[in-house]
Amino acid sequence: GTGATTQDVTNLLAGTYTIVVTDANGCSVSDNMIITSILTVIANAGNDTVFCENNSLTLNGSASTVVPNYQWYQLPAAVLVGSTVNATISPLTGTTLYMIIAINGSCKDSDTVAVTSNPLPFADAGADANIFSNTSATIGGGPTGPSGSTISWNPPGGLSDTASANPVATPSVTTTYTVTVTNSFGCSATDTVRITVLPRFVFSSGLSPNGDGVNDVWEIDNIGKFPDCVVEV
Repeated sequence: GTGATTQDVTNLLAGTYTIVVTDANGCSVSDNMIITSILTVIANAGNDTVFCENNSLTLNGSASTVVPNYQWYQLPAAVLVGSTVNATISPLTGTTLYMIIAINGSCKDSDTVAVTSNPLPFADAGADANIFSNTSATIGGGPTGPSGSTISWNPPGGLSDTASANPVATPSVTTTYTVTVTNSFGCSATDTVRITVLPRFVFSSGLSPNGDGVNDVWEIDNIGKFPDCVVEV
């Protein structure tokens, strides 16, 4: 440690100190003193954490000793990321080390925590589609999610298989389906596809306006639901 040549010394850290007194005749006598700290500072960065990227995470140092000052650093560059007992971070994919320093005057302690941010999968429910009633469409992307992922579709009504990457949809009414893709890390992503069910056109195959009550007019059922349509004969 650092020595001193004065009679009184202040601001000493805990430890063992030796004093040597020498008189004008060169005679010396020494004594030892042990200084103990009345303060105990313990830093606790919490347990190592695994979570999914694109979310924020709170580093929790509340298990540390209550002290006036805390500092959180991202390692190894020692970038300051927080100045309170907790710090909110958004780490990149991979494992990053963070260190908390608990400070009370000249007393301080530090601890580190590893944060692993796992990637999210992509999810593709496919393109929106229009179908006539009682017909079907295959939904899902190509692929719907990365290889090795699990797939779940909701709602299940009108689907051939809710766990398939590309199920056949035969909804009775217009339906928006949501696919949830979960990768091997347990991270999930969602996407939606809308299947619009159109009414079928029903009309006669001929027109005989002779007043006999049969095919005197050409009627197209449900055409009123398509105000911008054009009909040519």
